[in-house]
Amino acid sequence: MLPGMSSPELSRCVDAHEEDLRAISDTVIEIRDGVAHIKTEHRRLLAEHSAALGEHGTKLDELGGKLDAVLTLLARGKDG
Repeated sequence: MLPGMSSPELSRCVDAHEEDLRAISDTVIEIRDGVAHIKTEHRRLLAEHSAALGEHGTKLDELGGKLDAVLTLLARGKDG
C-alpha cells in the first residue's frame, strides 16, 4: 500500500485507472476499426480509378489512331 493511502482510497485509485485504461483501449479499438474501414474503402476506390484510367488510356489510343487516319487523309488531299 502507498504511504498515506487507506485501502479504500487505493482501491478507488486502482478502479479509476482501470476505467481509464478501458476507455483508452476502447478508443484505440475504434480507431483501428475506423482505419481498417478507410483502408478498405481506399483500396476499392483505387481499383475503380485504376480501371477508369485503363479505359481512358484505351479510348485515347483509339482516338489517336483515328486522328492519325484523318491527318493522313488530309495530307493526301493537299498533295492531290
